[in-house]
Amino acid sequence: MRMQDRKWIVWGLVVICFLGSIQGLAFAQDAITQETQSDEGENALPDSNAVVVKSPFSGAKADERRQMDITLDNMDIYPVLDQVLGRILELNYVVDPAIKGTISLNIKGRYTKSEFLDLFNSILQIHGLAITRGDQDLYKVVRKASSARTGSEVVNVGEQVPCPGDVISVFQLQYLSAAHVIANLRNFISPGAVIVAEPSSNAVILVDTAENVAKLSKILALMDTDLFKDIHWRFYTLEHTDVDDLSKDLDKIFKTKGLYIKPGIDPGGLQIMPLKTINALLVVTKWEEVLDVVGHWVTQLDQEISAKGTQVYVYFVQNGKAADIADILRQLYGGKPSERKGKKEVLVEREKKPAKEKAVSHTGELAGEVEIIADEVNNAILIKATQRDYAILSG
Repeated sequence: MRMQDRKWIVWGLVVICFLGSIQGLAFAQDAITQETQSDEGENALPDSNAVVVKSPFSGAKADERRQMDITLDNMDIYPVLDQVLGRILELNYVVDPAIKGTISLNIKGRYTKSEFLDLFNSILQIHGLAITRGDQDLYKVVRKASSARTGSEVVNVGEQVPCPGDVISVFQLQYLSAAHVIANLRNFISPGAVIVAEPSSNAVILVDTAENVAKLSKILALMDTDLFKDIHWRFYTLEHTDVDDLSKDLDKIFKTKGLYIKPGIDPGGLQIMPLKTINALLVVTKWEEVLDVVGHWVTQLDQEISAKGTQVYVYFVQNGKAADIADILRQLYGGKPSERKGKKEVLVEREKKPAKEKAVSHTGELAGEVEIIADEVNNAILIKATQRDYAILSG
């Protein structure tokens, strides 16, 4: 073999050995990389968006809380429902196929399985959705307005809710009108929640979360109270004044704005009712202290009116004869006729009270002596009386 051939053989062996060492280094580096990746995979924390393989509530008791840490941002609602209801809570569930949209949530804390389902149901309420439980523990995700038709549990007021999700509750009212209160109650329930009034039994039917049912129960307990226990009343018997007249005067006093009526005060909190049969006032109010104030005004206004200060009034008769009407007045008020030239005079006398001036009597009665003169020439009636007595005669 020639020397030159030997040189080429040696150089070939050197190249082969060099390439082999490079390949070995590459294999070693690949093995290290794979091992590193394997270690990182074992020690890495699970992504919050990753699919849950094992439920955190697996093996937990009913009252046992487990740590939850879920962050989902603008995800399609179907994977979220599968993640929460199917994998975390391990429930059998169906979803209304008409439901579309996305959802975001961030939940951290320790919850029992029931608490977590109630919390998730509250989140769905914001999106107009609800969870209800049907037969065979099948949970249904439906639109809020449809929750009443899909098997919600019926619970009595104050009763322990047997399962999470929307429930049906009936509130029986005693004093308030069910049809009247539901308009105000809508402000305290979930958007889209079903609330109706049943007039025949005066009841309110609500389909909503157990939390809102409990809240509404407390509100109605405060509102539906005995209305009559807060009503106070008193009779005021009048001795000298006509009950209708005094009632009108008191209405003007107590219902004049700026005096007893202030902004924000219920104008129906005080009612003054005349009782003509007994010539008395019945005052009904929500404020007991007002009765003494009304009593003070009644005492001041129900005063004797002196028979002095009579005036002469002329009443021109338009339909009929003055003499005939004067005679009718005499018969009505028990007067006695007296004759005058060209005129017919009727003198109406009341029973005189000793050591006392004439005082105003009950409704329709004259307080003092009244003189009635028929002027047949002018077809007029001249009446000499006090202002009040004249008002009775001309009324």
